[in-house]
Amino acid sequence: MASPRGHRHRRANVLQRAAAAAALLLALSCCCSSADPWPPPPPPPKVPAVIVFGDSTVDTGNNNAIGTVLKSNFAPYGRDMAGGARPTGRFCNGRLPPDFVSEALGLPPLVPAYLDPAYGIQDFARGVCFASAGTGLDNKTAGVLSVIPLWKEVEHFREYKRRLRRHVGRGRARGIVSDALYVGWRTWRRAAARRGRWRCLTCATTRAPTRAPTPTSTSSGTPSTPPRR
Repeated sequence: MASPRGHRHRRANVLQRAAAAAALLLALSCCCSSADPWPPPPPPPKVPAVIVFGDSTVDTGNNNAIGTVLKSNFAPYGRDMAGGARPTGRFCNGRLPPDFVSEALGLPPLVPAYLDPAYGIQDFARGVCFASAGTGLDNKTAGVLSVIPLWKEVEHFREYKRRLRRHVGRGRARGIVSDALYVGWRTWRRAAARRGRWRCLTCATTRAPTRAPTPTSTSSGTPSTPPRR
């Protein structure tokens, strides 16, 4: 039979353990209440995609994939890119305006070039650039250095829409294309506005182009007009 002293000793041990457990729970509750809560999830992007047309001011790398001497795939281009100096085909030391616009709208910080083999339709569903450095409204401008003429940028856009439908389905693709932010450079914006094709903002539009503005002249090195449909 246990002695009264043994009972008192066991009871004291139980009380000590209970007090220690209570102190631990109190400390944990204080830590949890004073710690920062889990960060909230990022808000959804304001638009489904950013889609870019234009010249060197917005070309994010398409010229690197075509037969032209007008490329920016060497230093010092890209010397200030995040993650380390590397030329990306942008005629800039870092990012271009469409990249900043994309990030500000909750989309990826770099808008991929449509002809860049490092990207696929899963990337283009959130943003894509069809621009080509050295191009212009006049086909002779594109023909000087064998870059992508403006009508070809629109042809690439049509191809992109077909690929997008296969990737996400017709309904979702229609929503992406209709709700995307379209960015272009000033010369084309003015011409498109005169034709009534787009509702124009300062440097962007909110409607997809249906065709390129009509070229003003021809060049032997560049197709003079878009193919007939």
